[in-house]
Amino acid sequence: MQGNWNALVAKFSRVTDRLGRGIDPGIFETVVVFNGLGLRTVSSCEGHLDDDRGLLFPCIDIDAPEVDSVLQEMKRLEGEVAPVEQKIKEMKSKNADRCTIEAEFVTIDPIYHTMRELREQARRLQARQREKLIHYLTLFYEGRSVPMDRRLILTVKTMLGRTRLGSQAMEDFYVTAPYEIQKQKLKEAQQEMQAFTQFLKQIYFSQQSEGGML
Repeated sequence: MQGNWNALVAKFSRVTDRLGRGIDPGIFETVVVFNGLGLRTVSSCEGHLDDDRGLLFPCIDIDAPEVDSVLQEMKRLEGEVAPVEQKIKEMKSKNADRCTIEAEFVTIDPIYHTMRELREQARRLQARQREKLIHYLTLFYEGRSVPMDRRLILTVKTMLGRTRLGSQAMEDFYVTAPYEIQKQKLKEAQQEMQAFTQFLKQIYFSQQSEGGML
């Protein structure tokens, strides 16, 4: 049980971003427990308040693993239509015959249709992942009362449905507030994220010991 947790800790201790930076210490355990519960994380931030970045609240993004193959296929199809789109653009710039341009569109319309279907498939896969997190948030907030701006919420960050967890205050509630208020709100948001993390750890270790799922 503890061994599995330690293995996860070791794994994510080695994770770095493209600049070689590791996971922020203030959200490291959140990343570990999310992945331990089958919620794949793709980015995270412990929250910051500085001159360069301003006020950033803690957040964590999740992505469905099954989406990877869908995105690869979409990228391949984008590569197929790109030359035709460029050709159409050039034809328009030269005032080509409308029927000729439409004939080019006809050749890639089936690909556009497939891409729309893949986009919808990706959204549905992301929704299934999101449902797990909704379940845990519902359990966490049963009987728990916190101010509205401190409460953890989910937002959809991309057209393909990637999910972000963060406090409601991350939606620029305090971007113009005085420094001391920003500092206090950041601290509150970090405390709420840590409370949720500890709650998830209890679920994780319960699952490990019982072999079940809450």
